[in-house]
Amino acid sequence: MNDYTVEWPLWGEDGMLDRSDLAVDPILTERLELWASLFNHYFDPDSGWPARELAQFHRQLGEQLARELENSLGEGNVQLQYWETSVRGKD
Repeated sequence: MNDYTVEWPLWGEDGMLDRSDLAVDPILTERLELWASLFNHYFDPDSGWPARELAQFHRQLGEQLARELENSLGEGNVQLQYWETSVRGKD
């Protein structure tokens, strides 16, 4: 899941994970970092996403990355918690 200013969007039971905590393919690592970067660049804490299309794209990309990560780590090891749904101040 994303959080403000976080560059690595993976969390465990005890908090944010470090990149070295999991054996993730370097290409998938880059894509996860890009996903977090999109959130940090476009999601405003007060008003949310600037456009519904961007919000939908970000969510779909997160769902795809979660599936790829689960394929890499094993079924049942990944849960996407997507809370970033506000667009221009509306849920």
